[in-house]
Amino acid sequence: DSLVIKAKINNLVYLFMGDASSEVEKELIKKYPELKADVLKVSHHGSSTGTCSEFLDVVRPKVALISCGKNNRYNHPNEDVLLRLKDYGVKIYRSDLMGMVKIVYYGNDNYIYS
Repeated sequence: DSLVIKAKINNLVYLFMGDASSEVEKELIKKYPELKADVLKVSHHGSSTGTCSEFLDVVRPKVALISCGKNNRYNHPNEDVLLRLKDYGVKIYRSDLMGMVKIVYYGNDNYIYS
């Protein structure tokens, strides 16, 4: 089991997936078929155990945040997960490549991701 949090801050909906697996993702979308998020904090550092197509079909994030260490021994994030997110047109922000990722709200639905 893992902690999953959905939050609406200003006009963005965030979904933080903790270490949830694809099985948990499928349970969530079965229970909440209208589940949507603008910003998805990808589960388990972008490992192959999560971020399945069925989940992305329902949630339809615009932005994905992936927290993982540079050159980590687990090879996170998984290449298939990255390709899947790109196929869905999701903008990806990765801490291993970018360092700290911040979302700054400037009003009128204008956000800066860095």
